[in-house]
Amino acid sequence: MARLEIIDTGVVARNPRPHLRSEHAYFPWLAQLPGEELLCSYQMGSAFEAADAHCRLARSMDLGKTWQLEGRLYPGTGPEKPTSDCLKVTASPDGRIIAFGTRFDRSDPEAAIANDETGGLLPMEVIQAFSSDGGRTWSDIEVVPTPIPGPFEAQAPVVILSDGRWIVPMSTWMAWDGSLPNGDMCIALISSDQGRTWSQMTTIFRDPNERLVFWEVRIAELEPGRVLAVAWAHDKPEGRDVPSQYALSEDGGVTWQPYNPTGFNGQSCCPAVLGPDRVVFTYNYRYDEPGVRARLARLVGETWETEDEIVLWGVGAAASGAARQDDKIMIHEMSSFKFGQPSPHLLHDGTLLTLHWCVVDCVSEIRWNRLRVV
Repeated sequence: MARLEIIDTGVVARNPRPHLRSEHAYFPWLAQLPGEELLCSYQMGSAFEAADAHCRLARSMDLGKTWQLEGRLYPGTGPEKPTSDCLKVTASPDGRIIAFGTRFDRSDPEAAIANDETGGLLPMEVIQAFSSDGGRTWSDIEVVPTPIPGPFEAQAPVVILSDGRWIVPMSTWMAWDGSLPNGDMCIALISSDQGRTWSQMTTIFRDPNERLVFWEVRIAELEPGRVLAVAWAHDKPEGRDVPSQYALSEDGGVTWQPYNPTGFNGQSCCPAVLGPDRVVFTYNYRYDEPGVRARLARLVGETWETEDEIVLWGVGAAASGAARQDDKIMIHEMSSFKFGQPSPHLLHDGTLLTLHWCVVDCVSEIRWNRLRVV
């Protein structure tokens, strides 16, 4: 049976002078450019929900062995309209790079992103930008009109399907006052004109019993027209996670089949496609032995059969910040997490490069692992 093997590991981004200034890196994502060039987007700020948190870029010219930090993706909105932002990059076949994400109103620098009383989010916008020179310069930020009112958890990158359409998932979230007019669901926006408009919306996950919420959804195309979505699933009345859920679309994301459990509990579960029914998932495990894990699995019928699973980072004291399962909305736990958002990326040379953020010696950094299937 095949297994996963870690070849090498290292750091993409870390504050080089933590004794002088507070800078912490979170939420990485990777765009693969021609040759051995890679571009990583991530967020850096003085704290997990700091008002000064913004998207930054790092570049590798040797398939991730070494990295050069390049600074912010865009200058920001200025002191007249303070915002924090987080975007993820995607490379398109035509050579452009898309950055897609969110920015939050930080007019009150003392307000956290999530309301401690209601769990609702600050006013926010879904945004995008484009680069035609490998991410060295960028277009002006564009606000993406959404078909239903926000706020949203829009933590996923744009996925470019084999037919040329773009798709991106996002989850509804409560407004600052706790209101949630459209209920808990995960939708997908679809663009047929390369992001000029996002005119189509489809629902991926929605619990008819209104118990489950679906967070940090990731999408991947298994084969032309067949799309996989995976979600961190949480039972609100019980105040606990349930196994990650997945859904399939056989028409390129236009309609989705009923969702099913993956068979394992994984927060921020993200797939990299190895074949039509074979995937490497990376995910956070925040329970008895917390850490970042990778799982090689094959879809047989409706069941994901595990071929191998390995720990990429953590287990024990180094991965403190495991989630308690007695908080109805887990807002307080989310703000104290010590690792998160792992993602696997299949490179041109056939290896997998995984990224995640984690706190090491009181500083949050972006780490990478290189894997191969043997």
